[in-house]
Amino acid sequence: MFMIFSLLIISNIINISKSEKLIFAGTHFRHGARGPLKLSKDGLDLLGVNWTATGELTPVGKKMHYLLGLRNRQRYIIENKLLSEKFDPHELVVFSSDLNRTLLSVTSQLQGLYPINSSNGDTLNPEQVEVAVPPVNITFDDISDAKNTLNESALPNYMTIIPIHLIDVLIDNSDECTTKINNLRNKNDKKQKSIVNFVQSFKEKYSKGLEAFYQNEIVTELNFSIITAICDATVADYTEKKNTDEFFEKTKINKTEFVQDCFEALEINFRDKLFSDDNNELLLFFNSYIIEKIIYYIKQRINDDIKGDISHKNASDYSSPKMLIISGHDTTLTAQELFFIKFFGYELDSYIFPRYASQTAFEIIREELEDESSRKNLTYSNYTLYHYFNDELVFSMTFDIFLEKMGKINLWNKDNINKFCYGEKPVLTTNLIIIISMGVLALILIIIIIILIYKIKSQKDLKALKLFKDCDHECDGSCCCPPNYDDEF
Repeated sequence: MFMIFSLLIISNIINISKSEKLIFAGTHFRHGARGPLKLSKDGLDLLGVNWTATGELTPVGKKMHYLLGLRNRQRYIIENKLLSEKFDPHELVVFSSDLNRTLLSVTSQLQGLYPINSSNGDTLNPEQVEVAVPPVNITFDDISDAKNTLNESALPNYMTIIPIHLIDVLIDNSDECTTKINNLRNKNDKKQKSIVNFVQSFKEKYSKGLEAFYQNEIVTELNFSIITAICDATVADYTEKKNTDEFFEKTKINKTEFVQDCFEALEINFRDKLFSDDNNELLLFFNSYIIEKIIYYIKQRINDDIKGDISHKNASDYSSPKMLIISGHDTTLTAQELFFIKFFGYELDSYIFPRYASQTAFEIIREELEDESSRKNLTYSNYTLYHYFNDELVFSMTFDIFLEKMGKINLWNKDNINKFCYGEKPVLTTNLIIIISMGVLALILIIIIIILIYKIKSQKDLKALKLFKDCDHECDGSCCCPPNYDDEF
């Protein structure tokens, strides 16, 4: 359970001094421990362990995020008082991808951020129970008495209900996108020496043992994709403390060493296979929308802070909350980490594969104001951005310098992502419309000219035919036939 409790250790996080004020925090995290992504029809994973469903959040995964919520409560509510003790819809906005494991992860974390007894009315007293527990037998006449008894509390609040918004392009699982992503992954698979070397080493160490368990069903075609599938099950079983004795007894494989190699396989899978394409297309695809959303909320918060309007108690939306939460995946967290490594010039070996419930944080801090009159002189340069990965400081810089660096990067918007997945549809620009219209008009004009020429020729032929019919005798020089008539026919 080391991975769970390590989340509570503040190793290199900067403590905010009394002269500084934390005005915004944005977190983006991976879901907690989950079940394997591949199961047999009998519900067995690749190590022969039984699971009830594929990829769903486990009890350990829920506990991970509950503890992470408690840790974030300590920093953002107790220590720095960024958020209120009670949930305020104007202070917090929450996003998640549309998958059970990310939705349950953020729900578990929010119960740690706002736990039971964090506000009044967490439990019902005996008088309230008599009124609130079904069947409720209340007439219209005594509804006011019941309302007074319940003290305006419609719910017992055993958990704080917080709206969770779906972030629509966090991961696009359409067939077109999946095909495009797999094509790029396969290209990276063939060109990366680290993948080739790892597969060779893995085969040398474990082929004989795996053959005893799988009886050549998998070992004969053992490639990197099969290895990562086995490792996905291994990590899931290991984290959930599943009984894998049968697998390791049959294979005679050292469990500790095998688990370590599996974590290395998953790290290579993301760093070298998924995100090593030359044009960084997958890096931008999985990451840009999240970065843009974080920057948007930071800007809104800073601008409101400069104006002195940061309460937003009367706001009807989530335009400038004090805190942003995004519940994502190892894919999106890896994309964000590698984004700053590649585009901000950090060393690649600083990449750390995001374990379950890993979290990045973006915090905006400024010096405390001496008086309100000094607020009008504030600019983006007065605000410092700290970026952490699992409480380890990744970088810090003033927000204006951060925006300057980001301005040199071609972040993808929704249109870029759609073009990546579905291809670029032809767009009729104004010039193209004019050219096509002129072409159509020219064609119509040509058709009209041809019709006119045809009509003139037809009238001429009819006139000549009439003259011919009027000549009912041989031409003797005084004939009515026109001169040179024969030449025309």
